[in-house]
Order: sequence, then C-alpha cells, then structure tokens
Amino acid sequence: MTEADIVVATDAIGMGLNLPVSRIFFAALDKFDGNKRRGLFFSEIRQIGGRAGRFGMFEKGWVGSIGGGQHGVDKLRAALETPPKELIGRAFVRPNRESVALAAEFLETDSLDQILAYLRSRLVLDHPDLKIGDMDEEVEKARRLAGIAIPLLDRLAYAVVPVSLRHPWFMDTVITWAHAHAAGKQAPMPPLRSGDLQRLEDGVNLATAWLWLSQRFPEVYVDADAVREGIATLNTEIESNLTKLSSASTSQTQASKDKPRPRRGRSPPNRERAGAGS
Repeated sequence: MTEADIVVATDAIGMGLNLPVSRIFFAALDKFDGNKRRGLFFSEIRQIGGRAGRFGMFEKGWVGSIGGGQHGVDKLRAALETPPKELIGRAFVRPNRESVALAAEFLETDSLDQILAYLRSRLVLDHPDLKIGDMDEEVEKARRLAGIAIPLLDRLAYAVVPVSLRHPWFMDTVITWAHAHAAGKQAPMPPLRSGDLQRLEDGVNLATAWLWLSQRFPEVYVDADAVREGIATLNTEIESNLTKLSSASTSQTQASKDKPRPRRGRSPPNRERAGAGS
C-alpha cells in the first residue's frame, strides 16, 4: 500500500474512502456540479470534512480552508455546527453475502435466483426504516448463471457485477468469464477495441466490470494493470471524440450565424411586369 504525507483529492473523498487522515483542508468551497458552478452544501462539507480523524489513529480531526479567508472559516464552522436534517423516507437495502448464505441453508437450495427472489419478498417485510431495492436485474443475472459450477457466494458476485442487462452482450461476456472461472482458468481480457464513441464507452464499462471482479477473484482476473492502461487509452479516445463533436457543433452553429438572413417584409414588385401593364 502506498503511503503519502499529503493527498490531493476531488470531492469524491466525501464518498467515504478508506483514507485515514488527521486533517482536511478545502482548497475551494464551491464546485461545478455538471450544470453550473455553485457553493458546497453544508451536507457536502460535513461529509468531506468528516474524513478527518480516525478512531485508534487520529482521535481528533481538523478541518480548515486554504485561501478562503475568514469567510471560508465561517462557512466551514457553520456547516459543521449545523445539525443534519432528519432523514425522510426509508433506506434501500439489498441482500448481502451473509443473508444469502442463511437463506440458502433455510431453503435448502443452491439456486441463487430462487434465493434472491425469496429475500426480495422477506428481507425487510414491514420495517419502518428500510425498503428492498430493485433486484430484477440481479435475479435475472442469477438465473442466467445457473448451472455454472462455482460456489454460491461466488455466483452472487457475478450476479451483482456492475453491468446492465440493457446491453445483453455485456452479460454474455460476464458469463464467458464465469465459465473460465469454473474451469479453473484465467478469465479472458475484456474487449479494449477502438471504434465509435458507443464502442469506446462499452469497452470502458466492461473493463471496469472486469476490474471489479479482479478485486474479488485476483487469481482468475490477472494483469489488472494492463486493463487499467487499456481503460486509460479508451478514455483518451473518448475525450478526443467528444472534443471533435464539440468542435463540429460549434462550427455548425457559427456557420448558421454567418448565413445571410432573408429580408423581412413584402417582396418588391416585378418591374418588368409593372412596366408591361402601364
């Protein structure tokens, strides 16, 4: 594991990364949210600032601002001292490995799709704070994985792999990997091919799923560094394609603006016709 005295991060640090640090300093108190630049919400400041401190390592966490002046300090203090809003509604949950193993023992079955369907209907029942998440895709993936000779909880990993069934060939590729796993072989590398924008994005999505599985089955999914390099190459091509599309769109817009506009109002009378009638 790489250690560092200072880590520079985006606001993704607020997602709860396992990053034991004693201090968090905000370089800015605003962000671009995909539509516009706006100030950080108090909830975002608390979530990011909450990374400071770690039980058993740093008993106290310190939060500060770089370049924000007194205004930045005041905003941080207000955000950290303001109590969070009370949660409304119920939290979504899904079965974990332990609940799947217990359900398999109770039902006396190794059928993962049957187990997931059972847990979907029974896991939370009338719990006031919890609600079962949408599991249709997981149940269907589990059904398609039936018959592959790998342990139940390994099949669960393949059933929750982050690929969408809206692209059927994605799951077909995952099933190919699962068959290699069952045969004691290394999973084939993901398709990292150049092409149009859709093919590039599909390649990144599948390669990301491959890396996700490599975290769980490193003996089956080997050479993760090569896949990361392939993803970086595809992302570079995606950025290039998007830049070209943006430039083409800008050129078309400018060309449209430069076209001479038709004159408004009634057309002038035809002089020849007017002269013939005089």
